Amino acid sequence: MLTFKEYTHLLTAMKKLYALMAVSLCILQMAAAQVKSNLPISSKPGTKFDITKAQGDGFKAEYYNGSNFEQKVFTRIEKTIDFALYGRGPDPRIDPGYFSVRWTGKVYAPETGTYTFVFVADDGVRLWVNKKLVIDRWYLNRATAFTGQIALTGKQVHDLKIEYSQMKPSAAVARASWAFEKEPEQPFNPNYVFSSPEKLTPVATQKKTTPIAAANKKPVPPKTAPAKTEKKLIGEVKPVAKKVVSKPAEDDANDDVETPVSQKKETPKPVIEKPAPPEAETKKEAAPKEIFENLEAGKSIVLNHIFFDQSKHELRPESSEELDKLVNTLQKYPGMKIAITGHTDNVGDFNLNVQLSRDRAKSVADYLIAKGIASDRLEYKGFGGLYPVSPNNTEDNKKKNRRVEFAVK
Repeated sequence: MLTFKEYTHLLTAMKKLYALMAVSLCILQMAAAQVKSNLPISSKPGTKFDITKAQGDGFKAEYYNGSNFEQKVFTRIEKTIDFALYGRGPDPRIDPGYFSVRWTGKVYAPETGTYTFVFVADDGVRLWVNKKLVIDRWYLNRATAFTGQIALTGKQVHDLKIEYSQMKPSAAVARASWAFEKEPEQPFNPNYVFSSPEKLTPVATQKKTTPIAAANKKPVPPKTAPAKTEKKLIGEVKPVAKKVVSKPAEDDANDDVETPVSQKKETPKPVIEKPAPPEAETKKEAAPKEIFENLEAGKSIVLNHIFFDQSKHELRPESSEELDKLVNTLQKYPGMKIAITGHTDNVGDFNLNVQLSRDRAKSVADYLIAKGIASDRLEYKGFGGLYPVSPNNTEDNKKKNRRVEFAVK
């Protein structure tokens, strides 16, 4: 049996042990929480890189007409992502109301830790780091700062992709920045952003490869070119060789054999020349096909005889006559460029109407391209019900508002 004093000591020791165990458990929980807080690491590791060996040039920027990358217009390098536009696009070639941009590059992280990516967007934005979606706000909104965090390893370059969408005619705002740990937010330093993997390679190593490639290419043409010419000459000289061997003109047999050959060579000439005039005549006959007259720059002309099913953008077959008339016009004036615009009435969802009108304008452009018209001569846009030609108070007026137009640029 324990005495009262021994029992008291034992109880005190047990209390201390329990207290120590509780503290240890708390420490373990805190450590686990800290590890968990550092878990948002990139799904794909970065690449080790010495920033002193190359200098960044900025982002590769791809601009499209259409809010969801419908029609690519151009690509350029941009040192920063920062614009706030009202009533105009980032470039005269871009539709100010509906366009999209995709920026890609490799960004250098100076230190290891958590980075906060910030993008102010009006309207939609998506941002990936090492193929992990960090910001996903692909919808209409006013200028708002969206953020996302991810842990990156320092002294490495990481893949970065940003997509922006202008979804309706309004202010277009796009501004990108980032912050490390608790440091203040700042724009991306273009020296730390590389538009392509080639920019990561020092210039000196690029120069070394070019003469080798050139040296490998130079010997190839001289060797192959003569071989081809010799084969052709051998094949063609065979009948000539017979002539040289049988020089005497007294051999009637040789003359008889050779004269039909010369006649065969002469006879195709008139045969080829005879069908030429009919082809030329058919081309002349095709020239006077019906075209659009009285064209003026900026003046819209409605394509009255093109047809779509309700709420569809595919052209119906009976539209070909009107569209061929436009093809003939563009062929007659090869320097002409046009803008094709789609319009709807005011019934239904505004954004769906805009999308439908743009798809219908694109269908017209696709038809013209299929007929041989160069795509750089065409531009298409959709305005939904923004520009009615008649009040939407009767069915006949609504039909007038549902239209596709073109104008000379």
